[in-house]
Amino acid sequence: MRRFHLKVGFRYLSREQLKDMLRIFSDDPGTVNELTDSELASFDSLTLGLVQAAVQHLKLVGQRPRVRVLLEALMQKQGMQRGDLENRAIGFSL
Repeated sequence: MRRFHLKVGFRYLSREQLKDMLRIFSDDPGTVNELTDSELASFDSLTLGLVQAAVQHLKLVGQRPRVRVLLEALMQKQGMQRGDLENRAIGFSL
């Protein structure tokens, strides 16, 4: 039996992939076309897992995943992954 070595590369989502994810997961997919490249420029290290985590977070706190709200949640998730948010609260807050 032979062994095959396969290298798989994982990259961050491109802008077009991010737009596709927003269309799939948001409640208002029609507004995705109104987003400019400059609005999406700061999303340079997103993964599908972060998108799913943001959607689940919004559902957990009772918010509808609208495009703008989802972008804010994605910015938070991306910042936490990078370590940008040093002074974030741990636990529940009201």
